[in-house]
Amino acid sequence: MLANNTCIRHLFKSCLSHYDKLMRRKAFLDQYEKYDMFRENFTEFDDSKEVLESLINEYEKCQEKQS
Repeated sequence: MLANNTCIRHLFKSCLSHYDKLMRRKAFLDQYEKYDMFRENFTEFDDSKEVLESLINEYEKCQEKQS
């Protein structure tokens, strides 16, 4: 269960780090280019990254309040 556990932010940060490495190398993106949604750009990925970053920020704020 993820609820009420601010330590999960470390896992999310790790996921973002791996995502950044893969995007720098453009690894596995050819698999997504087959689909119309990703043919011209990968904004869906960028949007998802922003959502995850905001979630990390929320967890960090909650952790600061507890300390």
